[in-house]
Amino acid sequence: MANGLELSLMCDLRVMEQSAVLSFFNHRYGLPVIDDGTARLPARIGLSRSLDLILTGREVRAEEAYIIGMANRVVPPRDDMNDALELEKKCALNVPNRDSVYSAVFDSDSFQQAMQDETMHTSKIISNEMHRGFQWFNKTFKDDNTAS
Repeated sequence: MANGLELSLMCDLRVMEQSAVLSFFNHRYGLPVIDDGTARLPARIGLSRSLDLILTGREVRAEEAYIIGMANRVVPPRDDMNDALELEKKCALNVPNRDSVYSAVFDSDSFQQAMQDETMHTSKIISNEMHRGFQWFNKTFKDDNTAS
């Protein structure tokens, strides 16, 4: 009962099959939302939409889920796993600094905090890359005094 929806809200990106339906169905049966769905959903789709879905338990089809931000991609039936794996591969290749992205986007209470988080994490990476660059330079040009 609704744990699939709540589990999806824990994910950074969500791929949804066209025929899938999301809902807090547990409210229809008097069961509480217990997996942080009430905390995570407003961050994804805003407070007003979250209240609508949580209080009514109404169904959200894939197209609406995409439009309001509950899904990042909508794919044809039976393609969801392949598309999700393809998306994961792209993310793995393009985001070497996932920690800074995650902190800046999700852990920040304000725009200013997001900027501070991004700067803090980026400076660590720049520092590490500079160190590697110096090591490479020293190793490559160690015995070459013609550059001076």
